[in-house]
Amino acid sequence: MATVATNSTEGTTSPRADPWRVAWNSIAGDISLAAILFAMALLLALAAWLPQAPDSTADPIAFSRWRAETQARLGTAFAPLREAGLLSLEASPALRGLIALATLGLLVRMLDALQATFRANRFQPPPSPPPFQVSVEQTLDDITSLLRRKRFCILREGDCVHAVHFPMPYIGQLAVYLGALLLIVSLAFSAVTGWRTSNLALGVGQLLPLNGQPGALYDVRLDALDSTQRGQVSLLQESETVGTGYVAPSRPVELGGLTIALVDTGPAIRASATLTDGQPLRIQSSAASAPVTELALLLAQDEPDRFFAVPDAELVVRLSRGADAPHTIRAQVYRSRTGTLLFDDMVPSDGQVKVENVALHLKVETYAVLGVTRDPGRPITLIGIVILALGLIISTCWPAAQLWLISSPNETRVIGEADTVQAITSSWLPSTRRDRVQSIIASAGWRIGFVILSAVTGGAVVPSLLRGQPIWPLPTAVQVCVAAWLAGCATLVWKSPARWATLALAVIAAVTMASQPGIATLLGR
Repeated sequence: MATVATNSTEGTTSPRADPWRVAWNSIAGDISLAAILFAMALLLALAAWLPQAPDSTADPIAFSRWRAETQARLGTAFAPLREAGLLSLEASPALRGLIALATLGLLVRMLDALQATFRANRFQPPPSPPPFQVSVEQTLDDITSLLRRKRFCILREGDCVHAVHFPMPYIGQLAVYLGALLLIVSLAFSAVTGWRTSNLALGVGQLLPLNGQPGALYDVRLDALDSTQRGQVSLLQESETVGTGYVAPSRPVELGGLTIALVDTGPAIRASATLTDGQPLRIQSSAASAPVTELALLLAQDEPDRFFAVPDAELVVRLSRGADAPHTIRAQVYRSRTGTLLFDDMVPSDGQVKVENVALHLKVETYAVLGVTRDPGRPITLIGIVILALGLIISTCWPAAQLWLISSPNETRVIGEADTVQAITSSWLPSTRRDRVQSIIASAGWRIGFVILSAVTGGAVVPSLLRGQPIWPLPTAVQVCVAAWLAGCATLVWKSPARWATLALAVIAAVTMASQPGIATLLGR
């Protein structure tokens, strides 16, 4: 007998719709969640392309420089983009609104999944109208035996069989929703109770307070910093050492609930002055500062020129950081009363500069730029990622599926979602070998693409979390990967032929990460 595929709604009448049920189904629908995920992916991609504003409170100099450079680059588009929050995505109302909608959708879908799990071992009548159906010659018993081998749970009433893939797909769905919700909760918790600062410039022996941050009554001190950029830092509270540890690029240390990372290094000068007979002279970094015998002057990128005075010798010294070679320092010595230039050259390797009867000791050192983060939501984030990963693995290997089989004297009708029905009946329908090969590739292609995409994204995000770094903000390359992953999730939720896009998205994510000069740092190697 010929096979017949139908997708008809003949002879059906639409009951009066319950507005609450319609709203519930709309929120829990695949299209709604897919649209939210696509919109979030687009925002992240835009934020990776557009220059993001630094924290104006923590680093006003960097914010001023960013503002000037970005206004020159974007021109008239600067104001509307900033108003829309696209230049500061972390505080963007659009992203927060999408996250809120995603949270609501995930909660509703999780409740639906729980309800479906409890009903999975109960017979459910076939949907009316059927979403997709095929008539085949195989008997009800033959198809039932095949489905049992494929680990379907068989529920039968008379000549109608309800076959459900149980329980792995339901466990996978619940794990995905729970993991995603934990991630959102951890981000919200960290945003409310956590903080970060990434521009603490410290010379060796210097100490800076963190009292400007909520709940941080600590001081940070840089005890040592060697030529390999490995430093020793201490965390103090009321002059008592809370903890000491070692930091290096991509190797932060956790002290007192804070994560301290080495962000950058730069040149510094440890300056002192003596008379030719060795008698020390007092020096000052400004007119209002107290005279000292030794000063540590940091030549930061934002402040490449530093000055100090030797009042007793009537000298003013200017130190300038080289533009092309940051660790080369030029020294200029002036007579304070007349402005006469007495010395103008690079600081010698021994650091000794003699001007008349004064010896200036200019020891070139390295200072550290530290980033300090308090992220109380990080354990929840890691747990959420683990649960989400397990859920995605289960859902990818065992996708949700259910069928209805209705037996008649000459045929058996197979009813269900088109993908599931076609996967089960493909070997019974007339087809060429090429069609069967294409069907196998089509069913496995999106899974392969999504596995690669998830592996690349996880390989970029998880090592940063394990090193104690916050999940947000993300480096640009990682942000592109997360945007691609969200777009891939959207295509899977949508359940359309667009699922093949996961292969293209996986290639984009892999190329983006591989093309970054700092790929080893991003991956924590």
